[in-house]
Amino acid sequence: GGKPVGYIGTVGVVPPYRGRGIARALVSQTLQYLAGEGMSSATLFVEDRNTAARNLYDKLGWYSAYRTDHYWKRLESDHD
Repeated sequence: GGKPVGYIGTVGVVPPYRGRGIARALVSQTLQYLAGEGMSSATLFVEDRNTAARNLYDKLGWYSAYRTDHYWKRLESDHD
C-alpha cells in the first residue's frame, strides 16, 4: 500500500521465564514504539510448528496473512 510497515524480527524468552507474560510485554512495547514511529501496521514471521507463539499472536489480535515455505539443504564439503 506504499505505507511503511513495522517488522518484529524475533521474540524469544528463555525457558525458565516462559509463561510469565514477558513475550506479551515485549510485543506490546514494540507495537507502541512502531506506532510512535508512524507505523499503522506491523508484520512478523513465526514457524508453523511454534504453536505457543502462534497462540500468543492470535490472542494479541494478529492474523495469518499468508504462509511461506523455507527450504533447507545441508552442503557437503571436503572438510567434513
